[in-house]
Amino acid sequence: MSNGQGSYLQHQVAQNTEIKEKSSWSHAIGGAIAGCASSILTQPFDVVKTKMIGTTNTSSQISAVSIQSMQSLNMYKKVGLIDSLKTIYQVEGLKGLWRGTVPTFWRVLPVCFCFLLQFRNSKN
Repeated sequence: MSNGQGSYLQHQVAQNTEIKEKSSWSHAIGGAIAGCASSILTQPFDVVKTKMIGTTNTSSQISAVSIQSMQSLNMYKKVGLIDSLKTIYQVEGLKGLWRGTVPTFWRVLPVCFCFLLQFRNSKN
């Protein structure tokens, strides 16, 4: 590399090292957007979790039935994640996997916004 090119690159690096300070609000908005994006990606797993919890609660309310009759009714059939996702897709369609996304946004958006805003302010 010739001397002229080296000084040009050094000049460019020196100009780019001036990092503009982003405001706390831009970090908070970025956190809210990231929270919403992550909730979109993980919503099918949240739906499966909610359905598994709902199944457990309703089956625990039946206390007078003997264990043998519950086993014959397959109330305690263990179903894995993949089987649950397939069942939800077959019964409710693709929309069923993202059921409840809007309420999840209302939960995640303010939490991530406030968290990143407070985190950024505490660093300063």
